[in-house]
Amino acid sequence: MLEKILTFVTPGPITENFRFNVRVLYSWISLGLVIDVIVAIIALSSGSSFDVQVLIAVPIVVCIFGLVGLGLDSLRGRNDKHPGWYWWLFPIITYLVMGFWLCFAIFGMSLAMVGIRLPKFQQSHKPRYKKPNQKIPNKIKEEIEKKTSEELLKEYEKKLIHQQEEQLKRLEREQIKEEEKKEIREFLSIREQILLKLRENPGARPKDILTEEEMEELATMLFESIF
Repeated sequence: MLEKILTFVTPGPITENFRFNVRVLYSWISLGLVIDVIVAIIALSSGSSFDVQVLIAVPIVVCIFGLVGLGLDSLRGRNDKHPGWYWWLFPIITYLVMGFWLCFAIFGMSLAMVGIRLPKFQQSHKPRYKKPNQKIPNKIKEEIEKKTSEELLKEYEKKLIHQQEEQLKRLEREQIKEEEKKEIREFLSIREQILLKLRENPGARPKDILTEEEMEELATMLFESIF
């Protein structure tokens, strides 16, 4: 008899990790009954009335929160193994987490109504390129200004990534119009834009066709290819 009661009350070993099972569901019902007892004691001690229907409603609500928590964890791909104590308190944890995010959402909506926006925590779709922390010697910069675009292109083509090379060749083969090239340039990295400009202006000097930022990046590219 005692063994059956423990099976109903506890979800399993307290410290051992295991997956959800029927015994966990039974433990949620027992958790609801424990909450019923606590609420009944508080209500009777304060002289308030206690509705018997609450005895049935609370365990059902606890089980619902537990099942909702399982669904949310499944959508987020979280680990489905937890220790026994965590499984027993799982509905309460789910309730607190949902309550926190609901309060946060209401707080954000309230700020939005008065014209204040919360910061968006999301990554940009366009990857940002980080420049390496390398100082480019002035001697290399002077050599770049002296050379033509065709000479610089021949030097750096030895270190080109195959994917960039194929993309630039494809743009030339298809003879894309100037308006379409502008749209495509928006999705190219700064290095790909530099190489495209050098190919389109083989006789020009880099400082005449590149911006100051692109000149700095070109110096970085050549510096990396040398060392």
